[in-house]
Parts: sequence; C-alpha cells; structure tokens
Amino acid sequence: MATHRITRIEPQKRRKDRFSIFVDDEFALGVDADLLVEFHLAEGLELDDDALAEIRAASERRRALERAYRLLAARDRSEHEMRTRLKEIGFEQAVIEETVAKLRERGYLNDSRFAVDFARSQLATHPVGRRELEWRLRQKGLADPIVASAVETAYGERNERSLALELAKARLRRYRNEPDERKVKKRVADFLARRGFGWEIVSEILDQWDSLRSDDTQTSDDDRP
Repeated sequence: MATHRITRIEPQKRRKDRFSIFVDDEFALGVDADLLVEFHLAEGLELDDDALAEIRAASERRRALERAYRLLAARDRSEHEMRTRLKEIGFEQAVIEETVAKLRERGYLNDSRFAVDFARSQLATHPVGRRELEWRLRQKGLADPIVASAVETAYGERNERSLALELAKARLRRYRNEPDERKVKKRVADFLARRGFGWEIVSEILDQWDSLRSDDTQTSDDDRP
C-alpha cells in the first residue's frame, strides 16, 4: 500500500475556516478546523491510502451536512427536496442518505411538520382546493399518509367551501362588465376547478350565483365616490 506525506497545509483564500491539504506536493482535499484536529493533520504526517480515503470521506460528509444547514437556513425542506438538491450539488447517494438521516434525528428535517406548515402557508397566501393542495404536497415528495394528514389539518382550520366562495367573489369582480352571464358563470367555474376545488363545491357555489352577483353589484355600488 502506498504511503503519502502531507507537504503543506494552508488556509483557503475564500474560506478562512477551511484548509487546503497538499499531499506529495499536490492539492489533495479541503478540510475544516475540526477535521484538522480530529485526524491530527500536520505537515510531514505520513498517510497510507486507507487513511487518506477515510479523511476524504469524513470531509465530504461534513461538507454535505454544512451545505444542508445552509439550504435549511434559506427555507424549510422535505426530505425529498433535500436529497434532490444535494444530488444536484454533486454529493454521492451514500453521503446524501447519511446527511438526511442526521438532519432527521436532530429535528431539522421533519416531513410531517413540513407538510402542515406548507399546507397552511398555501391556504393563507394562495388558496386552493383539496385536490390542488394534495398535488402540491406530493410534488414535494411527501408520502400519501403525510399528505392526507396535512390537508386535514389545514382544512380543519380553513373551511374549503368558504375559501372557494371568497375566490369566486374575487374572480367575479373581473367580469362586472361582461354581458354574457353564461360565459361569466363558466369562467368562474373553470377557475375554481383549476384551483383544485371538487365539482361538489363548485356546484354549491354556482347554486348561489344570484346571491354572488347581487353581492358583487352591491360592492361595485359601494366603491363609487
């Protein structure tokens, strides 16, 4: 087995908390200060191939974990999103799985919590029906039981029919000057369907059409100077 010697250790220019390790006068890897101490790295230290591979693996694991923390500092993520992003960055699958497991154990990744927070945020900022909300949650790579639970929690706090009614009223204001009532009705119905509301709820909204139109007319009159 080949033996190598650390010939130089120097701080990296862009990141003073990391050090470049040169082995046999060639750059070998970058490590942080903790790894420098943990492996007793110093100029003149001799390393065989296995020791060098172990240091590289440890450095890669720490780098992946550090990058994951930075990603989470920007916003919360599902496990699937974290895996996808770390893979895009270039980490190997084994390193990714170990990183995700550590984050889960430490409470930084929690798909159930993430799903509920995401569902609540969606209903607060961009209201949609159950089907659309379920689809958006699944796009985050969340398991069906977690999706179902999050949707139930979110809609336990916000009534789906009331959300649909609010959206219908807001949409209706766009068509105040449209004379074709059937066209307006279809546009509102199509809009609600695209937002993921089921036909049962859309039908209930359409059954109140006269009341909706009356409310819209009243609002329009109230807006006049």
